[in-house]
Amino acid sequence: QYKDYAVWQHADMQSERLREQESYWLNTMAGDIPVLDMPTDFARPVVQRLEGARLEFAISLEDSEQLKQLAAQTGSTLYMVLLAAYSTLLHKYSGQEDIIVGTPIAGRPHAELESLVGVFLNTLAIRNYPAGDKTFLDYLQEVKEHALSAYEHQEYPFEELVEKLNLTRDTSRNALFDTMFELKTFEQQEFELEGLTFKTYPTDNHTAKFDLTLD
Repeated sequence: QYKDYAVWQHADMQSERLREQESYWLNTMAGDIPVLDMPTDFARPVVQRLEGARLEFAISLEDSEQLKQLAAQTGSTLYMVLLAAYSTLLHKYSGQEDIIVGTPIAGRPHAELESLVGVFLNTLAIRNYPAGDKTFLDYLQEVKEHALSAYEHQEYPFEELVEKLNLTRDTSRNALFDTMFELKTFEQQEFELEGLTFKTYPTDNHTAKFDLTLD
C-alpha cells in the first residue's frame, strides 16, 4: 500500500544509495545557479502573479517522423531530441550557455510500484550547456548523457535538493528553474458509448506556474 511506500521512502533517505544520489545532484548544481533571463515586453513583477495563457499548436506528421528518425540514428530518445531543441531555443532567446530545465518524472522505478495507487511524481532539474560553437548532434549527445544521469538519480526528492542548496529565494521566480518541459507519449484513447457522442473540450487556462512550459 501507499503508506508502506511512504515508510520505506522515509527510511531510505538515510541509505548509502540516496546519499550517493544527493552527492550527484549537489555536484550537478555546484557553482552559481543560472537564472534564465528571457527577453520580455514588461518588467518582471516583484512577486510572481502566475498570470499566463496557453497556446496550442501541431507539427506535421513528416516532421514528427524525422524527429523520431533522428532519435534512432543518434541512439537517443524523442524526449532527448526535443529537450535538446527546446534548450537550444532558450539559448537563442537568452544568449545564455548554462540552462536548467525542469521535467516531471513518473517516480515508479520498481515493478512493484506500477499498479500501486498514489502520487509518485518527482521533478528533475536537468542542467545543460548549449553554445554557439557546438553542432546540434554534439550537443544532443551531451543532453543524452545528462538526461540518463538524471534518470539514474531520479529518486532523490526535488524539495530536498532545493533545501540542501540553500538558495537565496526570489519572490518573482521559482526555485532552481523557470521553465519546464514535459513529453507525454501515451496515445489518445477513443471512448464510445451507445447513443452518446464524445469530443474534446478545450479548457481556458489563464495561469502559468513557470515563465514558459513546453508540454
